[in-house]
Parts: sequence; structure tokens; C-alpha cells
Amino acid sequence: LFPLKVEGDGPKTLWVLTAADTQYAVGEFDGTTFTPIVSRLRGVYGAGFYAAQTFSDIPEADGRRIQIGWMRAETRGMPFNQCMSIPLSLGLALTADGPRLTAQPVKELHLLRETSLIKREFTLKPGDANPLQGAEAEAIEFNTELRPRPGSIVEVNLRGAKIRLDAGRGELNVCGHIAPAPIKDGKLRLSIYQDRTVLYVFAADGLTFVTAPFQPDEKNLSSSLQVEAGSVEIPWVELRGLKSSWK
Repeated sequence: LFPLKVEGDGPKTLWVLTAADTQYAVGEFDGTTFTPIVSRLRGVYGAGFYAAQTFSDIPEADGRRIQIGWMRAETRGMPFNQCMSIPLSLGLALTADGPRLTAQPVKELHLLRETSLIKREFTLKPGDANPLQGAEAEAIEFNTELRPRPGSIVEVNLRGAKIRLDAGRGELNVCGHIAPAPIKDGKLRLSIYQDRTVLYVFAADGLTFVTAPFQPDEKNLSSSLQVEAGSVEIPWVELRGLKSSWK
């Protein structure tokens, strides 16, 4: 149970009550009684993310509420079993349906960036050349803004992990896990982190967060971006290789 300021609503603060399965409620807390405004909301889509905890009173954390979950992901051939998730910065957005929890990767992950490929201002259609051709990395940070024509279907493939956007349905398919990805004002920002055992996908300004246990083939370092139907304007796309967080 923790407080969060409501984004875009001045100094207003509400309280968030989370459960191990990522369901959550948002409401008021007077120090004794929690009164929900909305409850039984789904937090994380996909699989593996469980029993998350947040840190409070973090030095030099800009007042952020940072969360780390237990990732129940298979770790074949490794000297450990499962892992903890990347750190998430939580927010509380005011939507047409009421307050909703948002999750974004913490800014400190930028310290891991090494190599990069960045392309700007192009349109992608079925059969076009792969704009990510030649970009190879083991751990990946992928970011883009997509402006799809109605009914377009886009697929990002990172080392064999497939993330598919169906713009007509407003849905993401992340390795078989379906999550909402509404196209707002004709565009969608997509951010993906791929580690050795887990895929993390962020969309819709953090309202959609998907985790998928995925252990890629060690020999496959390739990435691709393609359109299966329609066409998509892409103001920018970037793929960055990441170094290990362990010293």
C-alpha cells in the first residue's frame, strides 16, 4: 500500500493497493481505513511477473515510487533459478475510466547503453527492407514511435522474440500474450527491453506493461522490423545494445 500523485491533477494524491498477482486498487487512505475508488484492475499482462515490492524514501530518487517484481522465468544452463525484474518507475494517470497505474523503465537503465542504431522519418510497407538490418546485440533496448494506417499490422522481432501490433484491434501480441495497445492521436510509442531470460514491453504511455519469459538462441543476435499489412509512418526508431548491470 503506497501513495502516488495523480499526473495532471495538481497536488492530488491517491493510494494504491497491490496484490501478488499484480491486480490493484486505487483509493483513499486515512491512516486506518483504505476506501477504494476502483479495484480489481489488471496490472501486468503476459506471464512471470509476481509478488512485486516497492521501495520508499529512496535517496536521490526524485520522489519516485520504484518497483521490482519476481520474474518466474526459466533459466536453462545458468547457475541460478529465476530472477528479479528490471526496476520500474510507477505513476498514476487520470484516464476516461478513472485513475490507472502506469509503469516505465527507470531512467538509470540508460547507463547500460552501448552501441546504437537510430533511423528517422521513413514509411514502412510490406516487402520493404529491414531498417534494423545489421544491428546485433545480446541485451537490447528498443524504442520507436509508430503511426500506423488503419488496419496495419507491424511486427518487431528481437532475437526470435516476436512483438506484433494489430492497429485495427488496438492490441499487442507479445510471444502469444495479448495486451491492449490503443492508438491515441494516430500514434503509439513502444519500448522493449530484452534480457537473457525475459522480455519487457511498454506501450500506451506506460498503461500497458507486458512481461514474457523468453530465452533466445545464443547464436541469434539479429533484429527486424516489418509491416505485414497496411503501412506505418515511423518518425524514429532506435535499437541499443546494453552492457551488463553487474560490475
